[in-house]
Amino acid sequence: MHRISRENYGAVRVHRALLQRGTPCDRKTVAKVIREAGIRSKTSRKFRVTTTDSNHPHPVAENVLAQDFTAERANQK
Repeated sequence: MHRISRENYGAVRVHRALLQRGTPCDRKTVAKVIREAGIRSKTSRKFRVTTTDSNHPHPVAENVLAQDFTAERANQK
């Protein structure tokens, strides 16, 4: 079942599939056998939005407002 599902099925889904095939089994026993065999289901990663690309070939915009952010010491500006 695990390989047939392209390694997406965990113990709960394998247990459900076995029951649908007519194989009586306990969910915890299926989980134990899977754990002892070292079988792990694939987990999907959370989608992460990429908002900033600092490594681009475009020129940096010029400082139109002429803002000066330099300070000689802390809490001066």
